Amino acid sequence: MARSLEELLRSGMDEATTSVRADDELLGRMIDNGRTARIRRRRTTWIGVAVATVVVAGASQVPLPRSDDNGADAPRPGPTMSQYPLDWAKSLPVGSPTELSYIAHGTLHSGDLEVPLPGDDSGLYGENRDGWLVAVEYHNDRGIPVDGAHGVVSANGKFERLPPDPYDGAVQVEALSPDGRLFAEGRALIDVDSRTIVGQLPDNAFYSSEWIDAGLLYHDRTENPSYWLWNPGGAPIRLDADLRWEVTTSGRTRVTTNGCAQLVQLQADGSLTPIHPACIEHRPLSLSPGGTYLLTRDFHVITTADGSVEPFPGIPEEVVRRGWIWWEDEDHFIVSAEGTDSTRGSMGDPVGPLHAILVRCSISTRECERASDRFMLTASDQLDLM
Repeated sequence: MARSLEELLRSGMDEATTSVRADDELLGRMIDNGRTARIRRRRTTWIGVAVATVVVAGASQVPLPRSDDNGADAPRPGPTMSQYPLDWAKSLPVGSPTELSYIAHGTLHSGDLEVPLPGDDSGLYGENRDGWLVAVEYHNDRGIPVDGAHGVVSANGKFERLPPDPYDGAVQVEALSPDGRLFAEGRALIDVDSRTIVGQLPDNAFYSSEWIDAGLLYHDRTENPSYWLWNPGGAPIRLDADLRWEVTTSGRTRVTTNGCAQLVQLQADGSLTPIHPACIEHRPLSLSPGGTYLLTRDFHVITTADGSVEPFPGIPEEVVRRGWIWWEDEDHFIVSAEGTDSTRGSMGDPVGPLHAILVRCSISTRECERASDRFMLTASDQLDLM
């Protein structure tokens, strides 16, 4: 039986604040590593300023309930398995291939379609009317990147480059609008359909990796970065500097720790609308597209309508620790089971090739099935599903 949110979600302030500080360090490392690191790790589980649609706010903007600190036992993680991810995936029944697009081993996959990509490394940003917006990178004979570009690849494999940023903006700004029509690169605002530059970003835009319905969300380059929301044609809006922000893998859920973590909707004017009024102790991982379910990092499922919490059992420990999921619809999410043959260990050679199988899981049935055949990943591959 589902337990109430109050039974499982306690204050969590110290844990959440510690996690935010750690993620600030991760963000710094990502910025230092530059464009190559972002191509390979564009959907890192927690990056301090990636764009989100739903946030958690502190009491300065949205009234928050006080967390119950009565010493109740901490919730136990949901049951997981020590089974190797690939062995687990191979044991599951075969389902239909996922319709989400992804890049693996230099090839873009979308349903039954396979499109070879140019270059030596690549990353996926999303779809547009002509195909998919991707980043490609070319290496020299020593494996060092020497050239790269963003562009649109069509289903027949044709690649058309977007114009580079002529304004010398920050290379940490790379974000595609939700409708796939506008791309922010550095300080250039590019029309993806016409492949032309149509505007400029604010001067202080230093880091942004996503674009949501409310607008482009970025931070500036200061000792204590401020968070800003911007839409083309308008002035940037500075968001509350006192809030601590975290971002989930879906790019839709944002949380803040200020004594309590709470889900709220970020509006285009910078205001916040509560979605789920209770404090959340479990670290959120991803909100379903329609907001019905919130999956936590220990794979508990929170039903946002009533706050009930149930574990999602049977997922291998390594998949849970990795903390990446992608939603197909309101009920189904995809995880990637990766590794080598079980006789060589679950991870195998850390710099060598791995194999992967995509697995579809259902919130309503708590059952999983295979959503792809087994395919190979190179050492640099970091799956993006869109």
